[in-house]
Amino acid sequence: MRLGEKLFRGSLVLGSCQVAGQICSLGRNAIIARMISPADYGVAAIFIMVTTFLDMISNLSLDRLLIQARDGDEPEFLYTGHLLMVGRGVIIGGLLLVMAWPLARLFSIPEATSCFYILALIPLLNGFSHLDPKRMERQLIFWPGASVEMVSQLLTLIVAWPAAKIFGDYRSVLFVLIIKSSCIFIGSHLVSRKPYRITYNSFYVKRYLYFGWPLLINGLLLFAVLQGDKFIMGAGKSIFGSEYSFDDIGIYSVSIMLTMVPAVMVKRITGSLFFPVFSKMSVSDEEEKEFYLIKSFGLLLSVIASCYIGFQIIAGYALLPVIFGKQYNASFLTYYFLSLLWGISLLRGLPVSVAMARGQTMIPLRANFIRVLSLLGVCIVVYNNWPLYLIAFFGLVGESGAYLYELILVEKHVIVSLGPVVRYFFMISLSIYCALCARNLFFENLNSVVMTVLFPMMLFCILCLLLYGRDIYLVLKVRS
Repeated sequence: MRLGEKLFRGSLVLGSCQVAGQICSLGRNAIIARMISPADYGVAAIFIMVTTFLDMISNLSLDRLLIQARDGDEPEFLYTGHLLMVGRGVIIGGLLLVMAWPLARLFSIPEATSCFYILALIPLLNGFSHLDPKRMERQLIFWPGASVEMVSQLLTLIVAWPAAKIFGDYRSVLFVLIIKSSCIFIGSHLVSRKPYRITYNSFYVKRYLYFGWPLLINGLLLFAVLQGDKFIMGAGKSIFGSEYSFDDIGIYSVSIMLTMVPAVMVKRITGSLFFPVFSKMSVSDEEEKEFYLIKSFGLLLSVIASCYIGFQIIAGYALLPVIFGKQYNASFLTYYFLSLLWGISLLRGLPVSVAMARGQTMIPLRANFIRVLSLLGVCIVVYNNWPLYLIAFFGLVGESGAYLYELILVEKHVIVSLGPVVRYFFMISLSIYCALCARNLFFENLNSVVMTVLFPMMLFCILCLLLYGRDIYLVLKVRS
């Protein structure tokens, strides 16, 4: 089967499963958010943040090495990965048990101490999951892992309403999280082709650690990137004497969720598709083919990011109270900056995939140091009790800086030119302008249709044709 056909089939599998899974995830959170108060949802966001923190700071990216390594199909390589997975799960679970009481006091929610103890079940279940579905992605076989993820999302959607009805507060989110981890644990064993075994091989352990230690540090940075703003808001009362409440955290969390879900879905699909391809291309001599694969990936992400940002600006903000309820009334500026932030995050998928495929795990790590610097601005905002949209703005500035730095590092260390990709910023900038004009037309002003919408749209199409017409032709012309 040709590479193009494999990619097409893989995209269908990943696309359908990811879309279904993310719709279920959004529906599940919308159901719970409507049935509990914003304050309770803010407490639930703290639970998610804590589990995400411990998961990220212990993530050696074993699954990525299974895909990237030439001998990733060796059984003992897989079984040694299971050993590290179990050790990781036991350590994280133990840390949660030890830290439950201090965490509850840090976030000023002593009544939720028992919930932090129960959270220890989640990393333990994840630790005993099977890695074989990830190994199968080496051959671009995506349905096992994608189906497990989709089924787990569907099951949690089904139990969301009963859980919210029975518990009526943040405990419903905790229950759903445990159900999801249990489903992934069981499903990963059911779809695996190789038996589940645990072995110790010092050579493979060293390889896992050598590949993963930069990503381990990067996990801490990623936590700061994805959850740092909510951590500062949650702990702001005890540290800074901040006036931010759990209602503010709940409103900010659902705004992030609605902007993040489609972006994460696209990143997972494109990353799973192109990472194995780039890993194989990195050991080949087909430089021209590799160049056009990278260029096509950049073009694809740019088109998707343009459509994503345009949709979020025009319709996303209007959907926020429709999906989660009128009590979640975020400002437009908050939602606007978060949309731009996740649009830039989509573009970062290209340099990250290229760097990881070449084993250059230090590149995402160094770029995320730039991203984490934005948290200094968040601290200033929380300390002074400034509006929420400034938190999102500082996040956008940090994400843009990290993306540009990654492009520079990839060109310098991987010796792959990503210069043409920068031109696609014109496409995204024009989509932002057109979307703002359209929003002004449909939601605020019904005059000047031609000047505010039709003319920018026509200019956008002409410029895209001039700037990217040849790129699109060459991408379509290159055979897989």
